[in-house]
Amino acid sequence: MEVQKRGYAEEIAQAIQHKISRLGLEDGDRLPPHGTLAKELNVSVPSLREGLQRLVAFGLLKITHGSGTVVAKPKVSDYFQLLNSALLTSTARSEEYVETRIVIEQYVVSLAATRGTDFTLLHEILERMNAVARANDTDRFRSEYVAFFRRLGKIAGNPVLTEIQTIVNTLMFAYPEVEKAVAEKMLVITGQLADLLDAVQLGHRQLAETAIADHISSLSRPAQISIVCDTFSTGSIGGSFYVVGMELCRIIRKYAGITIESEPSQGGIENVTLTDEGKAILALTQSDVAHHAFSGTGPFYEPHRQIRAICAANNLDLWIVTADPSIHDLGDLRGKRIAMGTTGGESSLLSKAVLDAYGYDDGDYRPYYLSISNAVQGIKSGQIDVLFYLSDGPGSALSDLSAGMEVTLLPIDPGHRDKILTSHPYWNESTIGSSVLPCVEEEVPTIRIPTLLITHSDVPREIIERITEAIIEHVDEIGSETDGGFHFGETSDYGNLSVPLHGGALDFYRSKGYVID
Repeated sequence: MEVQKRGYAEEIAQAIQHKISRLGLEDGDRLPPHGTLAKELNVSVPSLREGLQRLVAFGLLKITHGSGTVVAKPKVSDYFQLLNSALLTSTARSEEYVETRIVIEQYVVSLAATRGTDFTLLHEILERMNAVARANDTDRFRSEYVAFFRRLGKIAGNPVLTEIQTIVNTLMFAYPEVEKAVAEKMLVITGQLADLLDAVQLGHRQLAETAIADHISSLSRPAQISIVCDTFSTGSIGGSFYVVGMELCRIIRKYAGITIESEPSQGGIENVTLTDEGKAILALTQSDVAHHAFSGTGPFYEPHRQIRAICAANNLDLWIVTADPSIHDLGDLRGKRIAMGTTGGESSLLSKAVLDAYGYDDGDYRPYYLSISNAVQGIKSGQIDVLFYLSDGPGSALSDLSAGMEVTLLPIDPGHRDKILTSHPYWNESTIGSSVLPCVEEEVPTIRIPTLLITHSDVPREIIERITEAIIEHVDEIGSETDGGFHFGETSDYGNLSVPLHGGALDFYRSKGYVID
């Protein structure tokens, strides 16, 4: 094969590749000596060496002293390291990487939802992300974050996409605004990825694509994290905490003149941590969770001394729902797939306590830690047998579920309920009234947990006084807009809450004549 003497290294490199292909040379095979090869291609030896060096740079050849030029077969990742270096020196804006990531990741999660079978490593990575986020270790969090998406790419089964995905994810951290957003929203991000994993694991491609697009887009928005900020941590989308959170934000904006937005989270346990760290101005949680957090007991390894109470809210009932006709009561759950609630919420703890009381051991059932929206999707698709849901009222998720298929609300019989309440003094007995769902024809005995609106101790008193006034003075308006009506402060014993009152809330209650010890 002849090459015109134009000195183009690219053309010579292409000619060498054609020769390698024509001869069928494999990894480790040796090319002819440079003089012989130059003569065959009709080029000078210096020009030949330029072409060879280009192939060496791409990992397609190796030149060694004494062994000559040897054919190499690089891995896919070797090609993309070159692209990585080129992109690092480019002038691309962070927004362009965000757009690129959304396109790539939506396809990756769609493939993973279709092809994935083993998500164990992803769950392990999420656990590590939670741990390093709570330790505020941003470097390790960034490393685990990239590892999460690399593993997701491997589950998707496309090595080329995996390498592109890893490069784009890594390069995003070169932008200070993205690095800052990730550092300040680590727990929120972990929750977002947990929801994403739920959707992928259940095979819901559209839900997974929406979740990843929302997450990536949030990285390009300025983090709203400070002591007085506009973040209100609620619960998973479709749950009562989230619905109430949005309504509270409306009340606070309207009557207190404070800009505030509701953000979904993993639930009451995560909400306490976000508030204690000053990453949320308000949060909803359960009274026993707040008590354990403040004391550093139960699921909390250290005291969360910065949380303060604003007011009590309504109680939350435990709803246990199934569409499986073979399940008649809680004694029929052996071997079943159970949505326990999210790992950052009280539902998972309460679910475990109920199952323990009924004598189930680990391994007797298959637990899934899902948000309420994903748990409902699992029931609809037949991938979940039972869901546990802690809520004031059925919420939009259960209402939608019961409207579309026949479900059963399972009771906790009085004997087992007494056993549970003996070891959990902050929980109470309750009944879910008849006719709240089409499937409920008579009252269903269950367990109830009081809830609490909390804040951070360093939020200025004047701010919290305005917020407290807006909420307490417009209780009826909040109740009329929510499913079940969170009548804040209506049953509060303001001197006997599970954590101390914030000074601003205390100022408001005293101004209204409440007796506070």
